[in-house]
Amino acid sequence: MKRDLIIVGTGDYAECAALYFTEQGKHALLGFAEERAFITKASFLDQPIFPFEDLSTTFSAAELTVFVAIGPGRINTVRERIFLQCAKLGFRLESFIHPLAYVADPRSIGVNSCVFPFACVEPGARIGNNCVLWTGSHVAHHSIVGDHCFFGPGARVSGRSEIRSHCFLGINSTVRDHVVVSERCIIGAGAVIKKSTTPGRVYSAKPADLLGGDSLDKHI
Repeated sequence: MKRDLIIVGTGDYAECAALYFTEQGKHALLGFAEERAFITKASFLDQPIFPFEDLSTTFSAAELTVFVAIGPGRINTVRERIFLQCAKLGFRLESFIHPLAYVADPRSIGVNSCVFPFACVEPGARIGNNCVLWTGSHVAHHSIVGDHCFFGPGARVSGRSEIRSHCFLGINSTVRDHVVVSERCIIGAGAVIKKSTTPGRVYSAKPADLLGGDSLDKHI
């Protein structure tokens, strides 16, 4: 029997989540939800948008599954706030592991976390609650990812490292083994972290240099 599902959010992440849940076929998507102050249209992907504040009176918490699909804004604290409100209201919070992902132990994935296609969570690794592992991201053996984290496409964490809560790892960033990325850190696209970080800081890779001349004249 399919469980009724509401996805909180109407951005790109919510669109991807809707496609994945629909493909899996285990849920009946009833629509989307946003906080009333941010609703600017009646529907999204041909589904109704419900005021988030009304979910507990419009639907039965015992019968509804909720998935919070909000991006990494303000170091994932917006998604955290909605996630905690849903839990307080008693809604069942779902997780999603795409069938093309590799997760050694599905029990290692926290609630309201999403593992995208071709992501990998190796044996002994653990992923916290309310996390996003975008396509091609990799968490190696015995590494720990805290709650409310977001991995961009191709972000990689080597073995026995720890990513603490509220971190963002940009596309193709790398964390070497036995390193602690402290809470609330932003690791920029392509950055390589070789030693433990300071809480609440931003780490960026050196940008590419713009060379002179036309690309047609360059030998590749």
